[in-house]
Amino acid sequence: MTGRTPDGIQGTTWWDVDIDNVPNTVDPDEWAALEGASLADLAQQLSSVRKDWTSLHTLLGTIPPGRWTTYGDVASVTGSHAVPVGTHLATCNRCPNAWRALTAAGRVSAGFR
Repeated sequence: MTGRTPDGIQGTTWWDVDIDNVPNTVDPDEWAALEGASLADLAQQLSSVRKDWTSLHTLLGTIPPGRWTTYGDVASVTGSHAVPVGTHLATCNRCPNAWRALTAAGRVSAGFR
C-alpha cells in the first residue's frame, strides 16, 4: 500500500470512430472530423470550453429558506451530472444558496467550502 489516494482513472489514450455508423443524433460531418483523433487531442480541444452555469445559478436562487436539494437532483434539472455540479458549487463564489445543495444522504459534501 502506498498511502496515496487515486486522483484520476487511467484509461485508453485512443479510440476508434466508426464513420460508417454515425449515431442519428450526431452531425455526420462532425462525427467524421473525429476520425483519427486521440482522447488527449479531444481533451485539449475541450479544455477551453466552459459550461454555462446560468441555469444552475437560477435554480439555486429559487430554493426557499429552510429547504434543500441534492447535487444529483440539481444536475438532473440542469442537464449535468452530480460531480461537475458539486465541483462547480465548491469553487464558485457567485452561486446563490450553494449551501442548500447536499449529498444524496442529506449531508454537506466533505469538499464543500
